[in-house]
Amino acid sequence: MHDTRTERSRSLQIQTSIDPHSHVPTHTVTGWVTANRVRRTIARLVEHPEYAPDCNSLWDLRHAEGLSGPEDVWPLVEMILRDELRTGRGVTAFLLRPELFFAVGEPDERTYAGARERAKVFSDPVRAEEWLDNHEHTRTS
Repeated sequence: MHDTRTERSRSLQIQTSIDPHSHVPTHTVTGWVTANRVRRTIARLVEHPEYAPDCNSLWDLRHAEGLSGPEDVWPLVEMILRDELRTGRGVTAFLLRPELFFAVGEPDERTYAGARERAKVFSDPVRAEEWLDNHEHTRTS
């Protein structure tokens, strides 16, 4: 059973559920993506009763609007990683719809500053979950 909280803003919905065993939050984004709503979701995550600061996270962007190529996807990925680092996250998977996944046209794994924080994009939810299960995040700072 997942505990679910939802944030709504006009045509944007971000639903967060936390797996009770792994404590990995999954953020499902539907509608037009805005940086402010995504940032508020990340900031409010620490208030969730099942929040565990050293878990990985999954952002399901398959139903998000306003993402059409690498110029939209990579800045969003980078913003989410920066903001999640403030709450203890570091290893994050992103799900994209298949046509957007192939349109991104860049490496599907990127390493960020400090070489600890990593993100990977997927079009297959099973592969994303497997990747998260095999990449336990431990904070060293």
